[in-house]
Amino acid sequence: MCFAFAFGAIYVPVVAHFLSPLSRILFSWGNFHLRAWRLNMLLNSTPGFIAIILMWILPETAKFLLSVGKEDRAYETLNRLCLKNRGKDLQSLGITGVFQADLPESSAKKRNFFESLWYDTVPLFKPPYLRNFLICTVILSGYFFVGNGIALWFMKLRQIMSDSNMIACDMIKYTKTTHSSSMCSQKTSNFIDGIVLGCVFLACCILISLLLICVRNSYIQLLYAIVATICGFSLNFLKLQLPILIAMVLFSSLLASSIPLISSVLCAVVPTHLRGMAINMSYLFARLSVVIASAIIGSCMVPYCLVTFNIFVLFTLAVAIFTCFLPKI
Repeated sequence: MCFAFAFGAIYVPVVAHFLSPLSRILFSWGNFHLRAWRLNMLLNSTPGFIAIILMWILPETAKFLLSVGKEDRAYETLNRLCLKNRGKDLQSLGITGVFQADLPESSAKKRNFFESLWYDTVPLFKPPYLRNFLICTVILSGYFFVGNGIALWFMKLRQIMSDSNMIACDMIKYTKTTHSSSMCSQKTSNFIDGIVLGCVFLACCILISLLLICVRNSYIQLLYAIVATICGFSLNFLKLQLPILIAMVLFSSLLASSIPLISSVLCAVVPTHLRGMAINMSYLFARLSVVIASAIIGSCMVPYCLVTFNIFVLFTLAVAIFTCFLPKI
């Protein structure tokens, strides 16, 4: 299911690659109202509309409905599935109701909005869930900080890197000082690099699926974090375009592709009725970390390039260390 993120990472630069020459033609026609950027927005918005429709149609799981005290809706969901799969309703099979044996008694009580918000949030910051929740949140924030933070600026960083035999930071400083221009670049290689990033992201996801057959979740995360740390650190001395591209792509993709893994760990360490809030709280901090990462790259990458890259390397190393404390699932 998580391959969809990788396909999206490939789809967007592919569309931009083919619309780049079209945009120059359309913008040269002064009275032509259909612009390439509008077509680009339309193509990129279509998957979002499809997702909204699917989210509206698909029901909540019966286990979740039971965990929040909605036994009638859980029964209706299971009855609808039974009719589709077996052509019979539950009543004809002698099933008149459903329940969850290990459901905490207090979770089935009906509450107003504020009571539910309090009940779903406070337990996450108390034992026995506090330790695992904080570890997962720190790791998830690290994945977003490095993986998504660099991915957001990847095209721009590649654009301002020259073809000189220098390390990445020297390329960035050299290009910025000698070719200062406010115009957006439309070089084909920029989009190709973005497609490479998406393809490597997809390859990392496929490798995770294969490794999960025989390797623990936490071990895969530790392996990916260690390799990403090495790739990030290597940017301090790599001098050729191809090795720099490979290191940057792996540095971002390995951590970004690990996001579903830590999300599944978080779901496993909290009970059903707390999973929704646990995921939301963790992703809240994780997305905040992306904002911080983007601000750091945008303001510090050119004047303090080596320091900026190594900040991200240190965050990756911290993620690897915290991964050692994850439950072995």
